Amino acid sequence: MISFRIFRAVLFSAVVMGSHQTSASALDVLTSFYPVYVSTLNVVGDTPGVRVEILAEPFVGCLHEYSLTTAAMKKIAKADVFVANGAGMEAFLDKAVRQNRSMKVVEASQGIPLLDGNPHVWVGIGGAIMQVRNIADALAAADPDHAAEYHQNAKA
Repeated sequence: MISFRIFRAVLFSAVVMGSHQTSASALDVLTSFYPVYVSTLNVVGDTPGVRVEILAEPFVGCLHEYSLTTAAMKKIAKADVFVANGAGMEAFLDKAVRQNRSMKVVEASQGIPLLDGNPHVWVGIGGAIMQVRNIADALAAADPDHAAEYHQNAKA
């Protein structure tokens, strides 16, 4: 029977090694709201070492009147990449960037023509496809080791 001392040492080693491995290679991706979150999840797929979180709870809907919370600021502080819809959807974006200046910000709607200034580009097939490509390109730039996976997932 294993002694408690040995068990504790093995458990400690596993935790330290596991946390070191995860934190050293992990890419923390934070998305602004649900449509961008779903697209980003699909681009990431099963890529190892990449975590995708959402800033606003899924029930929030559009972010026109969203205000940052303390919990949201904590998520922003630890993110490596922030995927936003852009096109003026996230009025809080400047404040988020000031919170974590090392975070790479991706505006998924970049280069997509807006119809009458409407930032809801993901609701049309063409806009959704372009956003997925923009997300894949940005993640590939932030994490070149997995670029092929991001582009393959985006294509699928």
